[in-house]
Amino acid sequence: MLKLYRIVLFLCIGGAVISAHGQESANCTQQMFDEAESSYLMRWRGSEIKGRAERELKELVQNCAASPERHQAEEHLTVVQEELAESSLLVAKFYLNKAPLGKGGKAGARGRLKEILARYTKYTKLDEVLSLLGQLHIDEDYLEDAAACYRRLIHDFPTSQYAGEASIQLSIIEVMKVNQRP
Repeated sequence: MLKLYRIVLFLCIGGAVISAHGQESANCTQQMFDEAESSYLMRWRGSEIKGRAERELKELVQNCAASPERHQAEEHLTVVQEELAESSLLVAKFYLNKAPLGKGGKAGARGRLKEILARYTKYTKLDEVLSLLGQLHIDEDYLEDAAACYRRLIHDFPTSQYAGEASIQLSIIEVMKVNQRP
């Protein structure tokens, strides 16, 4: 009954939207909404389904601006992206734990951390990601990259628990750069 109500509501509202936005209606169908909702609800099954949910929800948000379901799709997209970023952060931490064993952990961690910064700009733990990436850059002697991470952390998250350590690390980097000059 609820599904029938949603379909009727979609068709009623959709009729007005179709006449106003003919081109958009071709891209936005009830099936798209149903598939995205299904993927969202099944995301607990693994990262592959979370990735599919992210793709489907992004498509809805981008192509269905006038749709009444767009707001819900945006909320779902935020949840899915938070979960994907959290998963990537856990993998990065796993790689960092392997790094002392010499098994390529630093490269894997760096890739995951950079992916989070590039793809999940609203992730609630970006300050932690920047801190970890900054420390990784210091460990690998990429001082300019480390300084950039710490500057961004301090600028974007001044009240973060990592901001104080970032300030200290920036000071250490400056001293290291002075000592490296010929």
